[in-house]
Amino acid sequence: MGRSFEGTKNCQLPDGDKIEVLLYSRKTDLLLGQLTLLNTIIINKSLFERYSKTVQNYVLFHEYGHKKIHPLFSILLVLLLIPALLSLLAIVPTVLLLAHSILTSNLQQISALTFLLAGELIAIGLFMSACWLNELLAEFYAFKKLGLENVKQAWAEIKQKHLKQNFLSELFGKILIRLTHPPHWLTLKTYASVSKTKKA
Repeated sequence: MGRSFEGTKNCQLPDGDKIEVLLYSRKTDLLLGQLTLLNTIIINKSLFERYSKTVQNYVLFHEYGHKKIHPLFSILLVLLLIPALLSLLAIVPTVLLLAHSILTSNLQQISALTFLLAGELIAIGLFMSACWLNELLAEFYAFKKLGLENVKQAWAEIKQKHLKQNFLSELFGKILIRLTHPPHWLTLKTYASVSKTKKA
């Protein structure tokens, strides 16, 4: 599942912008592109080997859209990531301890663990909200540059050609994607609402 980096590639977008990306190879193509904390776009090599030009442009526009977002937003994501990760690691033990406290009628522990669980859920929720907003803004940029129908076409192709891994890898990957990316139906609904508001 590890990444193997294989140099850089200069890409020209349909609108004339030129970007340099760092290529890597990986057994899974669950993520075809990503913007790192160092503001570098890294691209799964399979994007250029297995997918159409429409998908390539979509992924590049999406990641370039992330670069257009204010850098302070990336700092906010990092600050929210740390408590969210700690909460994800602690949430199962907290639930188990809370269940034991309820069964033993330990009211003091129930109160403390309920408060702790609420804090963990809030930390995860805040991180998810920030990630989803970040992804929505990048998708809106791709919509603007590539067109809504082309993006839908790219989504369909990515879903069709996705290289599936073993069950646990797929499950973990899908959970990670959902924690950090909103579902497509919500993206489309939000975009429609924003577009309607701008026209009003």
